[in-house]
Amino acid sequence: PNLVVAFYEPFNNINCWTPIGPLGQQNWSVSQTNNAGGSPPSELMLFYDPNFNGLSQIMSCPINSNNLYENIVKWRQYVEHFSGTGPLIGLAVTYDGGVTSTNLWETQVTGDILPEEKTITFSPASSQYQLIFYLNGNIFSIDFWTIDDVEIDYIVPVELISFTAEASDGQVEL
Repeated sequence: PNLVVAFYEPFNNINCWTPIGPLGQQNWSVSQTNNAGGSPPSELMLFYDPNFNGLSQIMSCPINSNNLYENIVKWRQYVEHFSGTGPLIGLAVTYDGGVTSTNLWETQVTGDILPEEKTITFSPASSQYQLIFYLNGNIFSIDFWTIDDVEIDYIVPVELISFTAEASDGQVEL
């Protein structure tokens, strides 16, 4: 009951997301697939064509959360590796519309990443921020990266307002 869902994205469209490059802005789309194992019928896909080598990013719309509590970010993903040492893929947070960002999670693709749910936690510096999924490297080393069911939650802790204890017949009644 103390879990608050601050943001949920099933990727039925990408109206809430903006490719910000500097490369690969045309490579992000909604795909009618279920590779990541998330909610059907679609997911976000970063596709290898057109080919580029460098940084490609996609940024969410502003997310209103609570910076008093640790935020929990969950998403489903799948990466189909093609050849060689793959690019870095990751998730970052920005508080200034993508001018600067802070990495929250990053990994280098060296083989297929089978469908999985990722969960990371972070303490936001502000109650409004944006997420950035990114790929940095040679896109041709993978066939695609699919992402689905991005969710941000935070837990509001329970506060004890009152507590009494009373002795009764050799026992304590709370």
